[in-house]
Amino acid sequence: MMYVAERVAPYKRVRMVTFIDAVPRAASGKILRRELRNLREQQQRELKEQSCVGVEMEGKKVALPLKKAHSQPS
Repeated sequence: MMYVAERVAPYKRVRMVTFIDAVPRAASGKILRRELRNLREQQQRELKEQSCVGVEMEGKKVALPLKKAHSQPS
C-alpha cells in the first residue's frame, strides 16, 4: 500500500484491504457486486461503532467520536 500511496493522488489511495475466502458469484459466474458492497458497508458500520462512544443526551442516544492521539512533530 505504501508503494501505491507514493505514486497516486490522495483520493486514489487504498484505504482498506479486506481478504475474503471466495468472491460471491451468481449461477452464471458473474461477480455479485451487490454482495461485495453489502460486505463493505457492514465493515464500515462496525468500524464506525468501534470508533465512537455511545452517549445518551436528552433521552436520545448519540455517537460521539473517540479522540485520536496525535503525535507531536519532532
